[in-house]
Amino acid sequence: MKVLHVINCFARSGGAEKFLFDLALQIKRQGIDIEILSLIAPAAQNREFIDDAEKSGIPVHILRQDGLYSVGNIGYLYRFFRKHRFDVVHAHLFPAQYWCAFARNKSFKLVFTEHSTDNRRRRHWLFRFIDRCVYKFYDKVICISEKTEEFLLKQIGKMPTVVIPNGINVEVFCGAQPIERDKLVDDASDIKLVTMCAAFRKEKDYMTLFRAVRFLPENIYVLCVGDGELRDEHENYCREQGLLPRVHFLGLRKDVASIFKASDVIVLSTNYEGFSIAMLEAMASGRPFIASDVPGIGDLVKGYVALFPLGDEKYLASLILRVLEDQDFSSDIVKKSLKFVKRYDIASTASQYVELYRKLLV
Repeated sequence: MKVLHVINCFARSGGAEKFLFDLALQIKRQGIDIEILSLIAPAAQNREFIDDAEKSGIPVHILRQDGLYSVGNIGYLYRFFRKHRFDVVHAHLFPAQYWCAFARNKSFKLVFTEHSTDNRRRRHWLFRFIDRCVYKFYDKVICISEKTEEFLLKQIGKMPTVVIPNGINVEVFCGAQPIERDKLVDDASDIKLVTMCAAFRKEKDYMTLFRAVRFLPENIYVLCVGDGELRDEHENYCREQGLLPRVHFLGLRKDVASIFKASDVIVLSTNYEGFSIAMLEAMASGRPFIASDVPGIGDLVKGYVALFPLGDEKYLASLILRVLEDQDFSSDIVKKSLKFVKRYDIASTASQYVELYRKLLV
């Protein structure tokens, strides 16, 4: 069996990219001939996933250097598919989802993973209509949670779906060693670290966390791990509000597991999720986890982690303080989180993907 996974840009930039990297390694270990196609090339300093995948024997192709949203990608992909024969082509994210659908031929099965419960296209009738046409090209749509499947079927209509939850390498985060705090902040004495790992995109809600800082003691610092098109806007906000001494922007990091281990609290403030990789990683770290009570989180982990209403900075601040001050409350969150996350190891997820491919090819 020969499988190709297609994604917009195979760079360390978000949860879908990290999930694909971990998934590909596990599928390779199960004896499947897997390759990855990145529609555009990542920045030269952000080729970590590509380099590590190729070292593991997974070929990574670059379709073009730029032009992610160009309809010319349909022609590029069509020629690529004709040149390189695959049994299964598996797309991730928009617009890769569109270009693969329009470029497909009858020589392979076409699969798509729906990574989010919502997107802006579904709020406009024209794009909903186009989506309905695009999904018809797919032999199977994998939804990463039951809520993701529910929203998709409700808004787009009937299609061949299956729920396969995301997974992570649980042991990497459970067994990580904490990084020294003075490598994260200048004055690491007598401080508490609250960490959020997420891309700076519209679907994330860093602003609520920043506003919560005003209701927290001076010795509580926030670490932001990630990058994205809205990073400058968020840094400027913190600068204007006088928060920069206590809010640190770390950018993309390879040592997220060690940063989590060095943290006192991990937060995920977000507008919506599919099945968050960052959530699973935080829950596996052995540190208390607080998250927004939104689709893709609250419906999955209510009763296992501490949840706060979307956009409620005062409630978030109160939860952070309670976690830091109430050891029994904190320990209970950690215990329940670890119990939950052990069900979502990436090896199990990969096995379900491989089984799906085999059934499609029968």
